[in-house]
Formats: sequence, structure tokens, C-alpha cells
Amino acid sequence: MGVVCFSIAVNCINCNCNKKKLFANIQIVDGLNNEQNSKILSDKAQEFFADNKYSESIRFSEKAIELSPENEKAKEVLKKCKVALADINNARGATQTVFREMTNGKLLKIISKHNQLIGANVFIDDFPAPDGVYDYKSGTDRLVIENGEIIIRYFIRHYKNLIVHQKEEQLPTEGDDVYNNQGESAPSGEYKTGFMAAKLVVENGKFIKLK
Repeated sequence: MGVVCFSIAVNCINCNCNKKKLFANIQIVDGLNNEQNSKILSDKAQEFFADNKYSESIRFSEKAIELSPENEKAKEVLKKCKVALADINNARGATQTVFREMTNGKLLKIISKHNQLIGANVFIDDFPAPDGVYDYKSGTDRLVIENGEIIIRYFIRHYKNLIVHQKEEQLPTEGDDVYNNQGESAPSGEYKTGFMAAKLVVENGKFIKLK
């Protein structure tokens, strides 16, 4: 009987130890201010991220941001963790989730089906994204969002001295908006796109055809 009880006790201890290993303890150091504690937590979050422990990294980075909303390192680690987890989830099913940073600093959470961006649901901080135009920080895409969904996607393409907001990825199509390098609507005319390459014909800031 005593042996059985001892065996049960050991098993209980092992279970408790395993539970403790599930989550690392977030410790706030007495004597340090919020900013200092936040830095310690963001450093730990970075370590977890490097070890591919994304859930732990998210917990620590979120706590770091709670203590110091200006902790840019914690914000960056949190973004990278969300992207990494989204990639993992994407590999498991048809629904895909990606995160894209905008020029205004907002992080868009885009949930699409079968990699179809048009009609995808878009969230900011888990709330539907407000109506408007959103530009990728990378400068590659522009999204038009209405009622929390993407209704138009533009591919931003650079042709020598012109920038074209294309509805199609590979080539411009009639009606695409054309800008100069200063972001102004391009004047009407024919524009070279490179040596021995076709010319872009533009009228009133709109692409007409290749020549």
C-alpha cells in the first residue's frame, strides 16, 4: 500500500512539474521601473522567438508593451511572432492569415481563403479595418478596404521615372493610375521604360497602352 501511495505521489509531482514547464513565469523585478522591466521582458521575448517558442514570446512581448507602450523592440518581436504563427497555421489549411505592415505603422491582419486576396477579411488589433486606402510599408502593394474586406488590390510597379498602380501583377492595363517619382499624376505623353523596351503611353495620368 505504501509503495502504491508513493508511486502516485511521484506521478503527481511529475504532472505538476510538467504543467509548470508549459509556461515560463513572467517576473517583475522589484526596485526597477516599468521601462527597465519592459526591456528585460522584451529581451526574453526575443530569446523565445529565436528558439521558435512563439506563444511564449508573444506573452512576454505583450507584457513588455503593457509596462512600456513605447518599447519598439517588444512591438517588433510581437509582429514577427504573429507572422511566424500565421505561416504555421497557413500550412495546416486552406484559410491563410498574413500580417502586413503599412506606411502609417498599422499592422494589418489579412485572412483569406485559397490565397484569394480580394474579399479577404482585414483586421487591425482584432477589429475590422476601417474603410480606406492602405499602402504596404514595403512599397509593393496598395489595398482598398471597405466593410472590413479588400475590394481592390494594386501592384505598385516602377518603370524608370514612372510609378504605375497596376490592377494586374505582370503588366499595366488600360486605366491604371500613373505617377512620377514625386507622387504626382504623370503628364500625358510617351515614356521610355528602359533600353530597347516598350514605351508607356499615358493620358491624363492614366495608362493607355504599350508602344
